Amino acid sequence: MNDFWGIDYGRQYAKNTVICQKDDQQYHFEAIPKNIHTDSYILEKARQEKPGYIFIDAPLSLPAVYSKPEIPTKDYFYRICDKELGAMSPMFLGGLTARAIKLKNVLESIGIQTLETYPGQLAQHFKLKDEGYKKNKKSIQPCIEIITQKLEGTVYPDEVISWHHFDALLCCLSAERYFRGEGKIHGDEKEGVIVF
Repeated sequence: MNDFWGIDYGRQYAKNTVICQKDDQQYHFEAIPKNIHTDSYILEKARQEKPGYIFIDAPLSLPAVYSKPEIPTKDYFYRICDKELGAMSPMFLGGLTARAIKLKNVLESIGIQTLETYPGQLAQHFKLKDEGYKKNKKSIQPCIEIITQKLEGTVYPDEVISWHHFDALLCCLSAERYFRGEGKIHGDEKEGVIVF
């Protein structure tokens, strides 16, 4: 059984969702194939493999104004965590946000804790923009060299074939930082938090 997965979450059927998981001391990647229903694939794999946690790059809640009137906010677009980190509004992401919240609810109903993370913020934390983060595919290698020093396992660079793979790896690094007590948590627990 794998303790956690990192998922760079993308559009349905689009081949831009990548799952990263650690087996013993090595990270493995699985891009969900094109024309496959992404959410069904994740759920089926999760039911079979039963990770304890999934760290996913997608909003897992809406601004409090929609469901938590006890939180003093009138912001219809951004949660506290989005404002703290300069993240995109869950409302702007629309359908992806709705899918992610539904996926989280189903995963948690089968005992898999699902946490929101933000690979872009972790990339900023480690100054990966200086190495060309998301500029072109050639920049993946120097970014991997920096990140592998922070990970608790082995990454074979030839398996990290896209920025989606790299962001899934950053989601796993967020998980490791969280479990080591090094992770940062932004937002309000009642509304939704981002862990990185």
